[in-house]
Amino acid sequence: MDAAHDDRMILESAFAVEIARQFEAAADAAASGASPARSRWARRRWLLVIALAVTCAAVVVGIALSTSHGGSGNQAAFAPSNTAGRHEQAPVMGKAPLFYGNELAELAPGADGRIWAWGVRHGTDRQHPGGPLLEVWDGHGWSSLTLPGNGVQGVANPAPGDLWVAVNTGRGGRLAHWDGTGWHLHPAMGFTGTSEVSNVLLAFSPDDVWAVGEASLDPRVFPSPASLKKPWLQNHLTTLHWDGRRWRSVTMPSLGRGAGEAYLRLLRGGSPNSIWALGYYTQYRRKLVDGKREWVGTGGSEVLLHWDGRRWSRQSLPTGQLATSRRDAFAVDDMAVAPDGTLWCTGRRWFGPDNEGDLFVPVVLRLQAGRWQIMASSATASPPGDWRDVMLSSISLTSGHDVWVSGRTEPNGDGSVLWHWNGSSWSVTSLDTAPLPGKSAVSRVLALAPDDVWALCNGSTTVKDGLERLQPSFLRYDGSAWRPVIPPPSEGVEP
Repeated sequence: MDAAHDDRMILESAFAVEIARQFEAAADAAASGASPARSRWARRRWLLVIALAVTCAAVVVGIALSTSHGGSGNQAAFAPSNTAGRHEQAPVMGKAPLFYGNELAELAPGADGRIWAWGVRHGTDRQHPGGPLLEVWDGHGWSSLTLPGNGVQGVANPAPGDLWVAVNTGRGGRLAHWDGTGWHLHPAMGFTGTSEVSNVLLAFSPDDVWAVGEASLDPRVFPSPASLKKPWLQNHLTTLHWDGRRWRSVTMPSLGRGAGEAYLRLLRGGSPNSIWALGYYTQYRRKLVDGKREWVGTGGSEVLLHWDGRRWSRQSLPTGQLATSRRDAFAVDDMAVAPDGTLWCTGRRWFGPDNEGDLFVPVVLRLQAGRWQIMASSATASPPGDWRDVMLSSISLTSGHDVWVSGRTEPNGDGSVLWHWNGSSWSVTSLDTAPLPGKSAVSRVLALAPDDVWALCNGSTTVKDGLERLQPSFLRYDGSAWRPVIPPPSEGVEP
């Protein structure tokens, strides 16, 4: 049984069990107030309804999933399903939650000028179910795709009709591949969803695709040859590489002796011979805790690795080169690679004594010829007001003379920040978010060309009973002005 069929059966059975549970509860409720004889008859009648309902549900779900996993041969590439305009008018029932709707977290370029955006569809009840969200810009408009899994952590589109999506499922990480006719699921390491930037896929061609994820050893399991059989369960990292026919493991440097867990959440690359991976590593030691020997985390640190076309190697982090005292610390949040191989990063810089607290300023870094350089930041622990209240979120570039950095103002996070580097100086771009839905602020930036830059915004509007409805939108720069692009909601119900 292949992974796709395995996952489909799990979903079908879970759906049928839930239907059965609901009908059985209704049967119990209907029989509770009747006489014993009538109760037995009522329960038999409802159980018959249960059987019929489960059978129908399994057939319907099987048809739907077989279509999504296989499909007919005449489907269009990626088979986008723009569900805009199909809005049910059922009201939101029960106590109103904080919010529902669509929220996009990341952008990535694709083939033929496509842009991919993914995130999550928040749900509140059965009329507003949650799930993964994947949208694509085809040059004319935005549309959404239905995909397997319950969370998206990366997208790579190396050629028209060839799409890879890193998803999490009930059976762990999967690499979902759309080949023009349907989805096919390939087992993979797990993918860690974080509140930071996350794109664990990178593709240069249909036969050169990379994936990263978790590498962990359960701290409750003592390291042994038996527990370290799978490559991604070893205490050193493993990447996966697709050569056009199969995925194979590529070993990365060991991060430490003993047990540990690590995750890589970001892949960036300018060429097949220069790929960067960013993540985090925590090491474990056996210690006595309340008289019992247990695995305990002994601290963690960021991990930066580089592929030079032959092997992966661990790279130095900015703190080692740029810190002026023991109290200084740097953290990298996002990366972008220039055509000349230079690595640009956004992040945070702490000043002591508490370099894990809130006293930090944003920083833009550049790694060139093995040396880190601060390209923008404050030089003291008392930065100007326009720096203290900024949290940078993303960086994108077309060259070392065309670098864009986005962020938000803190602590409320409702203001937009967008900076541009022209090769000699920084400028601040003022964005008009008034035409966008609700209270919108920029969260991501994607530069495709000097005259084609996208800014992803997530907005919210209070619609009823204090309920906030989320809706993403975009501002697009055409070389002269920023213009709003508001995609129709991919799914949702107007309360």
